[in-house]
Amino acid sequence: MIEKYYSGVIEQIYNRIGKETRNIVMANYSNDFSIENLEVIRRYQSNEDNVFFAYSEFSYNTLIGAYEPFLDIICNMHRRFIGGSFDDFQKECGVYYLHRQVLNSYYETGECFREETVLLNEVAYEQRRMTMAIADMLKKLSEVKPLMIVINRFQMASKSSIETIKYLIDNPCANIGIVLGVNAIVKGTDSTVEVWDRIVESLEDRSAIYYIGSAGPLKNNVKTTNDDELYITMNFEQSIQEASNIMEFLDFEQARRGCRIIEHKLKFEDAWIDEKSLRRFYMVYARTSVLLGEMSKAIELTNEYKALIPENDSEHYLSLYYFMKGTCYMYQGKLEKAGNSAKSAYDYAVLAEDDTLIFKAELLSVMIKMSGWYNIFFCVQDIPVSDEIIEKLIKHGYRNHLAHIYIYAYDNSRDVVKQSFMMNHY
Repeated sequence: MIEKYYSGVIEQIYNRIGKETRNIVMANYSNDFSIENLEVIRRYQSNEDNVFFAYSEFSYNTLIGAYEPFLDIICNMHRRFIGGSFDDFQKECGVYYLHRQVLNSYYETGECFREETVLLNEVAYEQRRMTMAIADMLKKLSEVKPLMIVINRFQMASKSSIETIKYLIDNPCANIGIVLGVNAIVKGTDSTVEVWDRIVESLEDRSAIYYIGSAGPLKNNVKTTNDDELYITMNFEQSIQEASNIMEFLDFEQARRGCRIIEHKLKFEDAWIDEKSLRRFYMVYARTSVLLGEMSKAIELTNEYKALIPENDSEHYLSLYYFMKGTCYMYQGKLEKAGNSAKSAYDYAVLAEDDTLIFKAELLSVMIKMSGWYNIFFCVQDIPVSDEIIEKLIKHGYRNHLAHIYIYAYDNSRDVVKQSFMMNHY
């Protein structure tokens, strides 16, 4: 019976696309149920009509990616229906300039990259902008081809995916229909509770939650899954890349979950990993911890990283180590320790003859003088910043850092404020 009701909900929303404004509903059921063999799924997938149909079924036992499945839907639809420059498409959608590099690298290689780092005082702002970007790109694509999405076991979604649904509920699009299948027996993660409750409240207010019955007797293998029981591939290079991608998409709670799973495998299951991958793991986990405000954990991880530094090219790795440790001390307010670490990062970068690491160490020294802009009320006087570091910021494209320096290092005259605004308004 549940097959009939679930299929009916999908058909109802499918037929409302383009005709009604609000087309997001939740289908609640008890116990486990798979939609993969539903006739309606196969039928709409094979249709060549005016609606692009996509479905995803989350697993109880694997880590869900950031903005899954929306990222892959965006990439697939852009390749199929628009083509050309993905960067130009992002600009048209108003994607924040700091996020375009992350999205471009994911689109081109599946591996996210970002040059200019996230500032701790802007984490919440950047998360909002990324969620807006994902939703706005979906909306833009739906103008070319109306979009129907079915996501089963949605309670397992990452926080970023749930935030995207909340944004689309609050900012509806007639060309997008979404059915969220939810097994009421299995709960999501603690980090998603607040936004999940807001979604449920919004949908209940619109009578958009359907209770479609039970999938049968309770299955013993269906329960709330602990993080250390989640499956990840034992190809740690791939698992670390997945965690890194989630971090670059600013879903730090989910990235931490991924890192904790890897950590558990290494500590308690005697899993083997090569030193290069292990060093990268500790750095990804440390960066994630910094952006969650967990500086003590980040310092612990950087110390683990230091213990793995090879004798060959040690200057390069030691510069990275002291840079990360200085960043942690800066955000802890331990500015003297931070300054000493920044100097060590610079000295080792010089020995390594690495211009990029030299620049980052110099920038960290400047940030430390301004407490990393984490406390914006510290500035009671001008802080000298050399023309050389300004030129390097421009050369490396660190426009957001440069804007902060213009605002907080100098007198906030109208011209300086206007210049920093124009520089950062992309």
